[in-house]
Amino acid sequence: MFLFVAPWLYVVHAFLDGVSFYVADLLSIRIGNTFSGGLIDFLLFGPLQGNAKTNWIWVIPVGIIWALIYYFVFRFLITKFKVMVPGMDESETDANMPVAPSGKASTLNDEAQIIIQALGNQANIESVTACTTRLRVSVKDGAIVDKNTIKNLGATAVFEVQGGIQAVFGGKADLLSQEINQILGTED
Repeated sequence: MFLFVAPWLYVVHAFLDGVSFYVADLLSIRIGNTFSGGLIDFLLFGPLQGNAKTNWIWVIPVGIIWALIYYFVFRFLITKFKVMVPGMDESETDANMPVAPSGKASTLNDEAQIIIQALGNQANIESVTACTTRLRVSVKDGAIVDKNTIKNLGATAVFEVQGGIQAVFGGKADLLSQEINQILGTED
């Protein structure tokens, strides 16, 4: 996602990625992949082929070191240059938000009620669905949606997408969708 916000960060990523391949070559790490380069590829083309062929054992310490390098380099660059990557906003919190004293709504129903208010109430909501991590809401007027309230309920990011709002709640998104639809009386 940072590619669209700060393309120069992609140059940093490309450099770090290139150096990681150089380090892997120096350590004679020879692990192939087919599609994703994920865990299955790692297991099939690394440990199952044997360390003598692939030198896969080096992937673990190098991976840990590289993860730390990436984290600290990107954290430094993002904070130093104030890059507004998705999930960050200048006004992250507001003391006047309608949430429980703990900073979170006390129940799923409470959170759903607050989200409905933040979306402009039932009159502004056309439909509510969810995927694995995002609450997807079609709204009539996106301008009246209070994104900060939704973020204060635990959404890591709130996006306006094709006439609707998408809030990233993680695994709780589907539960919130069901609860909101139940409150609105639109459940299937």
